[in-house]
Amino acid sequence: DPVAQSTEATANTQIETFLLLGKQAIAIDRLRIPEQQSGWHYYKQVLKLDPGNQDAQRGLEQIAERYGDLASAQMEKQQYDKAQLYINRGLGVVAEHSRLLALQQEIQTQQEALLAMQEREQMPALQAREAQALVEAERRPTRTEPKPAGFLGSLKKLFADAEVQSPEQLFQADDY
Repeated sequence: DPVAQSTEATANTQIETFLLLGKQAIAIDRLRIPEQQSGWHYYKQVLKLDPGNQDAQRGLEQIAERYGDLASAQMEKQQYDKAQLYINRGLGVVAEHSRLLALQQEIQTQQEALLAMQEREQMPALQAREAQALVEAERRPTRTEPKPAGFLGSLKKLFADAEVQSPEQLFQADDY
């Protein structure tokens, strides 16, 4: 059938074009961005036309590997946020990429170790502040007299502190 052969030839030409564009995009690190001109985009187009295309699958693996390289370089600089960004992008291309998953675990381990080290470094300063607070608390005079409780306690304190000796003295007729 000539129409089927023509359609197949057109699809093959498109696949070849997309594979070439994908390879060129990877060469200049257009891995996923800009989206419509990235290697990821072109290889996805190939897979729409030919879902089992091995060249497109290898291209996606190359993109994931490149993201692994970029993440590793950032990890060496202890730029873990940037490294995680690259890992996430790579996992968006190949979801179960073993190297990217290992790098992600390494970042988590490195961040936990860094946090633990920071806590250890801050511990002496925290202990010194706590010791200083205890010293200051010991210098403050302590209240030996218990605070009167409630209304009746307040009345008792009033009578104890004032010259008034009884409730009757408070309400003497000559004060009105």
